[in-house]
Amino acid sequence: MPNDHDRTSAAAIRLFFDQRAADSAGGDRHGSSDLLRHLGARGLIDAPTLRATFDLIRGVARADLAAAFSLWSHAMVLECLRAAPTALLAEHATRLRQPTAWGSTAMAPTIKYLAGLGDLPVTYRRHDVTLVLDGRIPWASNLFDDNVVLVLTARSADPAGGDPLVLAVDGRDPTVRLGAPLPLLALESTASSTVELDGTRIPSGAVISDDLTGYMRAMKPRLLLLQTAYCLGLADAAITAGAEGLHRAAPTHLTEHSTLAATTATLTETVRTALDALDNSRNPPISDIVRTRLHAAQVAGAAVALEVRLAGGAGFLATSPTARRHREAAFLPIQTPTESQLFLELGREGIGTGRL
Repeated sequence: MPNDHDRTSAAAIRLFFDQRAADSAGGDRHGSSDLLRHLGARGLIDAPTLRATFDLIRGVARADLAAAFSLWSHAMVLECLRAAPTALLAEHATRLRQPTAWGSTAMAPTIKYLAGLGDLPVTYRRHDVTLVLDGRIPWASNLFDDNVVLVLTARSADPAGGDPLVLAVDGRDPTVRLGAPLPLLALESTASSTVELDGTRIPSGAVISDDLTGYMRAMKPRLLLLQTAYCLGLADAAITAGAEGLHRAAPTHLTEHSTLAATTATLTETVRTALDALDNSRNPPISDIVRTRLHAAQVAGAAVALEVRLAGGAGFLATSPTARRHREAAFLPIQTPTESQLFLELGREGIGTGRL
């Protein structure tokens, strides 16, 4: 049953997108930052449980995947800071909850590094009581302005130095340079670009964790399960829109639509159960979570592909919601961890994927 937070969240999402649709001056470029401000003004940015965060992101994704992705990134920074053994959460929480600062999880290189698929692009060296950072992050989101809190991993510049560190970096530092937003397919409003650090000094208190493996063991289930929120929200929207064309559909499409709707509902309950477990300090098997994340992206892609077939020519108009969802779905297989990385991880454990 929906609780007060869920009802308030759903109403706030409807209000935002209704106002946005009615505002002819509005546009996709500022949609994500405007949404974060809208939710922050209503006290909804930092949801009380992981399940509530999932439902919030999923609700946004039904209307706009880019905005949902920005919300996911922002929410994950709060999750990352909650795991810090220092006063970092208290230092940044007010700014992130309002929000007057933007949360950016620049953790894609970390995931690849732990999978043995690349190195960490940022290095650190110790100087008195500070850390000095250098390097270039090829992809980070929510770079709306320099008032951004970045969570990233850095390796020691000395090959014989210390272990990798998970860090919080304040983008207002003049040695942190944010690239111009990239012209992305369906994700332009996420303000995604590069981040360069050139002698950036941060205090030792900005270290979230010096145990990267242990930290990611705790954080990865949250990261993956909250990613399923925008996958399943996109699937919801495509299934709902596709239903409008069922009256002229072939029997095989009717069956496919019914199967996708049932699969989406099952995956949603699977994710909610796993998030409830994490909220109560129980850890579901990571292989189950990886497989769920993979299937959520697959079912979203399949639901959008079916919607395109059911919509016909009307869905091929570039300005149509169907065409927008088609562009959004193209992002899911390359979102880190990518579809290929998820297959590799399951394959290494000898686990089948049950690919749709």
